[in-house]
Amino acid sequence: MKTPHWLLTAALLALSARGAEAPAPEVQWLRARALPFDPATDHARDLRPLKAALADARVVVLGEPTHGDGTSFTAKTRLVKFLHQHMGFSVLAFESGGFSADQAWQQLAAGAEAAPVLAHSTMPLWTQARQCQPLLGYLAAQARGRRPLRFTGFDCRDDGPLAQQQLLPAFHRFLAAEKLAFADTAELGRFNRYFAALSGPPTPTPDPARSAYLRRHAADFRALLAGKLAQLAGRPGEPAEYWRQTWQTTLAYLPGLLRRRGAGELSGPAVSQLRDSLLAENLVWLLTRRFPRQKIIVWTTNYHAAHRRASRHADDQVQVMGDYLAPRLGRQLYTVGFTAGQGEWGLSTQPGQVTALPPAAAGSFEDWCRQAGLSTALVPLRSTGAPEQAFSMRPLGYQAQQRRWAEVFDAVVYTATMEPARPLTGGSQ
Repeated sequence: MKTPHWLLTAALLALSARGAEAPAPEVQWLRARALPFDPATDHARDLRPLKAALADARVVVLGEPTHGDGTSFTAKTRLVKFLHQHMGFSVLAFESGGFSADQAWQQLAAGAEAAPVLAHSTMPLWTQARQCQPLLGYLAAQARGRRPLRFTGFDCRDDGPLAQQQLLPAFHRFLAAEKLAFADTAELGRFNRYFAALSGPPTPTPDPARSAYLRRHAADFRALLAGKLAQLAGRPGEPAEYWRQTWQTTLAYLPGLLRRRGAGELSGPAVSQLRDSLLAENLVWLLTRRFPRQKIIVWTTNYHAAHRRASRHADDQVQVMGDYLAPRLGRQLYTVGFTAGQGEWGLSTQPGQVTALPPAAAGSFEDWCRQAGLSTALVPLRSTGAPEQAFSMRPLGYQAQQRRWAEVFDAVVYTATMEPARPLTGGSQ
């Protein structure tokens, strides 16, 4: 039986009308305001419009949905180079220990071989990721150049081997030079033993004897450290201020360090909030005291970068770094979150273990980006036409949430397909 001619005509007209429908306002906004860029190139043309948006910024925070987002690492590297080469940013601060990063920088600037030094400059999650090697190579190439990109860290914990091997000797050299040594060898020994037990990366199962030792002598360590900080109070000079900040942060975060060793009583959320408050304090110190005339790029995760408190979401149990920074820095702060439409993520330190991203929900930010035909693009969330209401997006560990995202990030980088962090050696992810 043949289909009537009039029915075929009606069907074709319906399809034509559907295809002619205007895209959703959000898709139109993305097509008009998104800033597509190629992470694989270094020319400035595609990112030049960022200059106006960042005119007042002294701190640009670059996040990532997880620590296993290789494609985000590539995009962040492109943004770091642009900010350094074309906008006068001269410091890159990693979410990692400050002492390790500073020691690596000093060795690199003095002419040390780049590869082994940079391998311990920040967290292995990044230094062991193949997609971060262009960034590390760029840092090495710039270290002895006319306009180096100085790198440092701002975390309140330092698990790196440089800190474990060199922090105490460096501190004791400073104390000897300032004639502030410990009262006797017994006091020195107690301080060194406790700090050694406290330091280093956490183990899956805390050692009961170690935990008991840390609990038993915590008060003594606090008293020793407080005594040294009292001696450093008001001491002039950059080295004294550096050690003052280092040990003030250690003392403040001691409950978190003890919890990592199974010796603390503070809850997980309380430790998380304490850490984020100290991340913010260290960044403000870098900005106002250590690099007061420089602009800083911050390399961290979306979780820490977010100004979550502004959106008042039910999932927010604690304040994060962005909550502390936003009211203090105002327009000097510009935060960039990252998200992806599909793909996989996986840590460089866990080869072969990857997690597939769930499909982006219809009507979500990621879905709008797909409809807009975006591949990699920076989207200013406070631009003309941006949605003012809450909408779905998943920059926080790829868990979709309804928020007023323009109150959480200044901009978001969308990637169509995420690749996991690729390990330098071994594994096939």
